[in-house]
Amino acid sequence: MSISYASEKLYAAVITLAGVPSRFRDRLRLAINEVLLVESGRDLPEDLRVEFDELIEQIMDIKRNMPLKDDIELFDMAKKIVAMFVKIERKYDFIIDKESDY
Repeated sequence: MSISYASEKLYAAVITLAGVPSRFRDRLRLAINEVLLVESGRDLPEDLRVEFDELIEQIMDIKRNMPLKDDIELFDMAKKIVAMFVKIERKYDFIIDKESDY
């Protein structure tokens, strides 16, 4: 298990959502790609796996149907990604090095 890897990837997704100068849909697509690198069975403790797997199901729906989704649905997905990152950070008191390349 590598909670630090999961935290790192979710942090990268959050920074991508907030900081990459491009259209929101493009930023969300990049953020989703970061989140998809996390494997719940490998990278997350058991108590977060079900919630994360539900997030992945929602992400896959967004990814398959992004052109058909309205901005509100996409913004809600971005909020869920941020919320998962915050949950991990609060629960495990794991602080990403803010001086990293992100």
